[in-house]
This record gives sequence, structure tokens and C-alpha cells, in this order.
Amino acid sequence: MKRLLQVEAGEIIIKEGDVGESAYLIEDGEVEVSRTKDDQVVVLATLGEGEIFGEMSMIDDCPRGATITATTATTLSELHRDEFLDNLKTEPEFAIRFLRTIFERLRDANVKVLQLEQAGTATASAPAADRKLVITLTGETPEARDSLPSNPYRVEHLPLLIGRRTDDPLVNNHWNIADDRPWQISRHHLKLVKEAGRVCAVDRGSTLGSLVDGKVMGGRSGPPGPIECKEPEGFLVLGNDSSPYRYQVTIEEV
Repeated sequence: MKRLLQVEAGEIIIKEGDVGESAYLIEDGEVEVSRTKDDQVVVLATLGEGEIFGEMSMIDDCPRGATITATTATTLSELHRDEFLDNLKTEPEFAIRFLRTIFERLRDANVKVLQLEQAGTATASAPAADRKLVITLTGETPEARDSLPSNPYRVEHLPLLIGRRTDDPLVNNHWNIADDRPWQISRHHLKLVKEAGRVCAVDRGSTLGSLVDGKVMGGRSGPPGPIECKEPEGFLVLGNDSSPYRYQVTIEEV
């Protein structure tokens, strides 16, 4: 049975190095993921509503790999390892949300392996000062315009997970695009991330890949990324050269 927890801003939920047997779903609020390196705290990510952390406790007994701190008043659903299998039967949708996150972590691990195998292909710039960016996507074709929640579409949160709309319960996307056969867009296609103060695209295991400012990424022959998106205006094609899913990407610093 999942439990609701209320935590205040600044409260540590998970501490790096501790042993834990619970995973958490953010119902409302925001948390910060950090690690300590050379006595310095390094912020790795910010997670918000609908995202999950601590899910490795469902798999192994390793110490926690990061510290999770609430940055706002936050409501969490907590699920203990011993209850996970029961939840597959009693609350399958809740359990499936955890499985989606675990599979996304596995996709990330696979991309990192490919990056190591293809060292030197990534084109993200050297680390830069962190910046606050506004990212806007504008459809360049009728299909691209129809695929967006609005046109232009302002991206409110990174990473942005992009993929094909499907009834598959294990698909894990923020932006689901309706695509028909022959498919240009894979179920888990691409994500936009922020790395070293820059917006980059990373392939998530797509079949046909993408074009990022004319550079092939993913698919059968392209590197997995990250490929840095051109500023202030770039171009993204989801699929191959013939794909109608073509977008102008505008990046502005505020």
C-alpha cells in the first residue's frame, strides 16, 4: 500500500550513502538531486510532478547514489520494496509508473555505453555557466504543427521525452506524437536535455533517428548524441530526411 508523505522545502528525503528500501513518486512539488564530490555538492537534476526517484531500491540493496532534497513543499507517494509485487496486482497503474522510470534509466545506460563506444562523436560544447533558457518549438509543416500542444510550443521543463503515441502502458514520454505507418517516430524517440548550460538532443533508441541542425543522430548509423542545438535558432527533424515532423527550435537566454 502506497503512503502519502508531506515534506517541507529544504528537507532531505534521501541521503547519499544511506540504505533504503522505498521509492517515491512526486505528486506535487519539486526536489533536487545532488551528489558530493571532493567536498563539493554537485546538483545533478531537478525533478517535478509525476517523476520518480529511489527506484533502484526495487532492484538491489546498494546504498543510495544521491541525496534528494525538497526545494518546495512537496507531496510524495512512498512505495516499499516488499509492497511492489503486491501493487502490480492491486494498483497496476502505480506500479507501471515505476517500471516506466526503471526502463528509461536502462535506456540512458545504453546510450552511455554507445557514447563510450563512439567516443568523439558527441558535439556538446565544453562546460559553460548555468543559464536560464527559454526553449520554443515551432512546427514547419502541417503535421508538425498538429503534433504540438500549441504552435509555437514553449518547453517548460527539461528533460523533454519525445516519442510516438501508443496504447503501450510502458511508454514513458512527456510529448506523445500521433504518427501513422510507415512510422517516422519511435515509441521512445528522442529527448531534449540541458548539459553544461546548453540544450542538447539525445537519441533514446529510435529506429530512423533524427536530424539536429542537419546532423544525423540515432537510428542505424548515427551517434546517440548529445548533439548541441544551435542557438538562437536551430532545426530538428524527427525521423529521416522525408519526415514531415520538422521543427524550428528557438533558444533564448533570460
